[in-house]
Amino acid sequence: MNKGYLVTTMVSSCPGEVTEFAKRYGGNYDLLVCAGGDGTLHEAVNGLAKGEHQTPLGYIPCGSTNDFASYQPESPVFAVFIILGLFLLKSVDFIMYSPVLYASSGIMFPLPFAILLNTAGVAIMVSTPFFIGRSLGPPIVSRLREKHAKLQILEHLHLNNDVVASFLVRMLGLPLIPVSLYLGAKELHYGKYLFGSILGLLPVTICATILGTSADAPGSPAFWIALSVQVLCMASSALIFAVMQKKAKNTGARN
Repeated sequence: MNKGYLVTTMVSSCPGEVTEFAKRYGGNYDLLVCAGGDGTLHEAVNGLAKGEHQTPLGYIPCGSTNDFASYQPESPVFAVFIILGLFLLKSVDFIMYSPVLYASSGIMFPLPFAILLNTAGVAIMVSTPFFIGRSLGPPIVSRLREKHAKLQILEHLHLNNDVVASFLVRMLGLPLIPVSLYLGAKELHYGKYLFGSILGLLPVTICATILGTSADAPGSPAFWIALSVQVLCMASSALIFAVMQKKAKNTGARN
């Protein structure tokens, strides 16, 4: 107010509200600032991209990662098991946001080891639902498509290479657990699926880990470069998915 700005405050109460607000109203403001964790930032970026707004976006980090930052186990081995256990929990939990885990490893460990630890965590995170989907088999495919509309685009990709298919769906930022269940039920080759998934999630994994290692110096070049690359990845994923979704609808209409 002192600078002549009229400030509007929105407090989100459930997942998706920030995305909807940024999409619907983001173009009406000179600046949009979100305060929260990586999940809040992800929703704000997606909302602005979906609304095709050019509004500058600011970010005040104050989410779950800060809670992890205050917890430093005395035993590094114990900390490793905690992180891997949380990745295992994430593999069956739709609510926990994976970049928070990546950043937590960066807070607790040196960068090279944190990236290796997070890579192992990603392997756990994408493997558990994959094998659950494989055990449930083809009947779950149609149920997943009905419940998660974004999965319908996978039917229009027609990719015969399991590595490329797994890499692409991870790069597009599709829901991690439903995608893993879906690809498991579709009986993709596990080794190729795992390699493609790790490769597709690697940019976000590395960026979030760097954010964690530089959390005590949020003004450092490493922090802002990592944050910028992560935001760019999110925006690019949302844009590519929107283009592919539009193309899939046009193909379906012609058929």
